[in-house]
Amino acid sequence: MKTPITYDLPIQRMPLIGNIAKMIDRIIGQQGLAAAAHELLTMMKTKLTVKKYSEAVDSVIQTGQVLVLGNHEHMLEVVALLAAMPNRKEIYTVGVAGLKGVGPNFAKHLLPVHIRPASITAHEMKLTSRIGRALGLGVAVPPNAQEINAQSIRIAAELISNGAMVIMFPSGVRKTNSVWSVGVGYLVDQIARKDKTSIVFAYVTGASNLDFLRLIPGIRCLLPKFSVTLSTPIAIKDLPVTKGSPKQIAKYLHSEYISWVKTISI
Repeated sequence: MKTPITYDLPIQRMPLIGNIAKMIDRIIGQQGLAAAAHELLTMMKTKLTVKKYSEAVDSVIQTGQVLVLGNHEHMLEVVALLAAMPNRKEIYTVGVAGLKGVGPNFAKHLLPVHIRPASITAHEMKLTSRIGRALGLGVAVPPNAQEINAQSIRIAAELISNGAMVIMFPSGVRKTNSVWSVGVGYLVDQIARKDKTSIVFAYVTGASNLDFLRLIPGIRCLLPKFSVTLSTPIAIKDLPVTKGSPKQIAKYLHSEYISWVKTISI
C-alpha cells in the first residue's frame, strides 16, 4: 500500500508567488478574505462576472449561516468564488492543509484537511499536482490525519451553526462530475441549527491549467474572465435526506448540484 501524501507547500518562500502570497496574506489580515481575493483578481487584470439565480441569495451570503458548495477543477476557482462573496468577517474554507503556507492570516480562515492523491486517477490529476509530485513536495500525512479531517468538519459545522459562511469543494481538485467526498455529508449532518441554515451551489468557469499565465502582463489578457453562478438558497431543513447517512447526504447533494449545473447558460 502506498503511503498517502499531501503537499505542504512552502508558498511564501517560492519565487514571485511567495511575494504575492505575503501581500495577499497581509490584505486578509487588514481587510478580509473576500477583499484579498478581489485584490488578487485586480492585480491579474482578470474580470469577474457574478450571476445569481434569485435575489434571495444576496441576504443569505451577506449575513446568513450558509454552506457554499462549488467546483474546483483547476487553480483559481477558489479565488474567483471568494471574490464573488461579500467581504464579511466570518468566511471560512475547507481546503488542503498545505495551503496554510499562504500565511498566518489565511490559515485563520482555513479548515485544513489531508487528502490522498494516490486515490485520484491519472486522468483526474491536475497539472499542479503533477508538478508537486515531480518536485518532491509531498510529505507524509500525519498518522492522525483522519482525526484532523473529522475535527475540521466538526468545526465547520459549529461555525455555520453560529452564523458563519463556510465554502467547500466536495470533489476536491477534480472534475465537476467526480464523486463528492462524504465529508460534506458529515458536515451537513452535524450542523446544529438546520432550520436556520442554507446551502448555496456555486459554479465557476474561466479557470484552467494556464491560470499561472495571469501573472504575466501581455499574455494574461488572452485568458478568459471568470464567471461565478450562484443558485437559489436551499434550506437544509427541507432536504429529503437530512435523516440519512452522511454518504446518502453527499450523494444526494452531488446529484442536485449536477442537475442544477446543467440548467446554467454559460
